[in-house]
Parts: sequence; C-alpha cells; structure tokens
Amino acid sequence: MIYPKSLKIVIPLIFTFVITPPGEGKRPPTLLEKIEARVDSLSDFSAQFVQRVSYSLSGKVKSFQGRLYLKRPGKFRIETKDYAFVSDSHLLWVFSARNEQVTIYQADSAPPSLNPYSTLLEFRKGYELDTLMVRGNDKLIYLQLHPQDEGYIKLLEIWCDGDNLLPQRLRWVDNADNLVDFDFQGIGFNQGIDDSLFSYHPPKGIEVVDMRRRDEE
Repeated sequence: MIYPKSLKIVIPLIFTFVITPPGEGKRPPTLLEKIEARVDSLSDFSAQFVQRVSYSLSGKVKSFQGRLYLKRPGKFRIETKDYAFVSDSHLLWVFSARNEQVTIYQADSAPPSLNPYSTLLEFRKGYELDTLMVRGNDKLIYLQLHPQDEGYIKLLEIWCDGDNLLPQRLRWVDNADNLVDFDFQGIGFNQGIDDSLFSYHPPKGIEVVDMRRRDEE
C-alpha cells in the first residue's frame, strides 16, 4: 500500500529531449541524449511495479505492488491493492480503501509529491547528471543524478535497458534518508491508452474531501 502523504515515494522516472543544433559538422548525440529522445517520443507508458521502502529510523522494509499508467500531457493513474492516484491533468483524485475516502485536488495546486507525472517524464528539468555507466555488455545503462534544488529527493538512480533505452529500475534516497526502490515489469508504451482511464468516479458510500474548495477560501 502507498499512503497519500508518502506518495512522495511514488515513483520518479524519465526525461526531456535535448536537441543538437542543426548545421554542418554537428556532433552525434550522446547516450544521455538518446535516452532523453527515446523517452520524449513516448505518448504513453504503462508498467507493473514492485516498490520497496527501507526506512532509516526503524530499519523496517515494506514492499508494495501495483500498476502505473502515464499519458501526455500530464495524465497518470497509479493503482495498488489499497490506493489509487488518478489525474486527468486538471484534477487529482487520491483514493484510500482503508479510510473509505477520496480526496480531490486541483492538479496544479496539489503538493508536488502528489504529481508523479512531472517527476517521471520531466525529471531532467530538475536534476543534474553525476554518473552514466554502461554495464553487462551494453545491456544495462546506469544513471545517477542529484537535484538542482533542495527538495524531497537527495539522490536519484535510474537503470535503463540497453536495447530499448526505457527505464527498468528506479531508486532514490529521500530527505529523511529512506531508500525507495522500484522495479518495473510488463512495460508497454505508445498503446493509445484511452483518456477515460485518467478520470475517477468514487464508489458509492465513499467520503469525498474536496481540497479545491479549501484552496479557494
């Protein structure tokens, strides 16, 4: 299960295209630019994930399983057994089965930790590359990055498939020194995911907390 206040833990991934200026003698793209271009070509992305969180204070490790869907521009859906996080890029719904409650946010005013799309698809806007390594006979590419400004994440690591340049694993250290690790499986992309998947209709009997009204007060 992923708790709303720890959706900070949910997921960061991918990148923004860096274009080499046209003209004679232009250099070939770097490996990082190829990865960024590959991700920039995605209209949508989906995967099953296993998330492991190692808590620095207690030493406990918790594991969660779920599925995520992303679609440009700004749409996402993240589901686990007990939680769902859904956004159509205008509204964000956070559903807790345990609390029998759904909270509605205006997407652009929601806490950054509740908007994984910007982290997953545009993280290069906020991070600087420290290390890029190719491992296992070019089958795995490792990236280590640090944030440009202080925030929730202190250190970010990404493993990409050497053939298709898509992320296979994601790990980061948060500002409380907790270690968050994601493995992605069953990856799909450019599938034409229907927009209806990114709208949420609360089940009957579920309490609705509308944070949009509070933002207006």
